[in-house]
Amino acid sequence: IHDRYGNTANELLKLGLDLSKLDGDQIYLSSSAVTKVDDMSEIFSGVDVGLAFYQPDSIGPYAGQNLEYLGLASGKISTFLRYGVPIIMNNIGLYSELAVEHEFGLVVSAPSALPAALAQLPNHELRENAKKFYTKQLDFNNYKNDLVKAIFSTAM
Repeated sequence: IHDRYGNTANELLKLGLDLSKLDGDQIYLSSSAVTKVDDMSEIFSGVDVGLAFYQPDSIGPYAGQNLEYLGLASGKISTFLRYGVPIIMNNIGLYSELAVEHEFGLVVSAPSALPAALAQLPNHELRENAKKFYTKQLDFNNYKNDLVKAIFSTAM
């Protein structure tokens, strides 16, 4: 379990969780923190799965639409895929459809379905498919030249 700021144990304790009940052979609490996504390979090298559960809220006039129109904008999901980490997620639209189609993750109906999904891991094929999907579909290098050309063609 990894908290983005490296305070994993403290954050879990704040939730009232008894950390002594965790199986140290199955669950590792990370205390690492990095400032750049490019430095996350060490953190993700031993990770079997990433969790991405999104739920629209109803605060404000456009709240909830951010998830309805999430598309491929989830930095969390794209980072998991970049490092070949399969994802377990809820049905969040495009990403969950792509996870099934390209077999880089598992889609569950609710967090209560996590135990059954976790029983399917680790899965080397999901890991390879995650890397492949990122490389072919999400990596900025695929679009860099076209973007630069578009910027400079409109600037002249």
